[in-house]
Amino acid sequence: MALKLQHFLEYILPFRCCEKQFEDVMDVTLYSSDIDSNADIVKGEFELWKKKWQKVEPNQRPKTAVEALNKPEIKLLFPNISKLLNIFGVLPVTTATSERNFSTLRRAKTYLRSIMGEDRLTGLSMMSIHRSRDIDVAVIIIDKLAARRSRRLSFIN
Repeated sequence: MALKLQHFLEYILPFRCCEKQFEDVMDVTLYSSDIDSNADIVKGEFELWKKKWQKVEPNQRPKTAVEALNKPEIKLLFPNISKLLNIFGVLPVTTATSERNFSTLRRAKTYLRSIMGEDRLTGLSMMSIHRSRDIDVAVIIIDKLAARRSRRLSFIN
């Protein structure tokens, strides 16, 4: 479903909108809580948006949502298009990061570790995900645990 949404919003970009019709591009009900719910207003705004970019040379049209939103008149003249471009700008391109995190969690939560608490499981997962961070075991962990109560053998220097 994310691919379909991204594909649909892609046609709002100025370098793509000129060859499309409103009916091919927009499903107004999908983002009705974010944009004006009146389909005629959104359709009229899209048609004006399309005419605006048809007057510009194809190689001069913005190719990304951020470039299009940097034009000063966009938010005033095209409020619904501006909101849709904002949504398109923050949609994730892939789900690789979340899938990688779930794979890490699957490796950490084995049968032998099934009784561990949520804090320890979260800590192990974060250590596995962020392997590149160096953890100074002597300073951070041992000193913290040694300071909790008095012991016969002093761990703190």
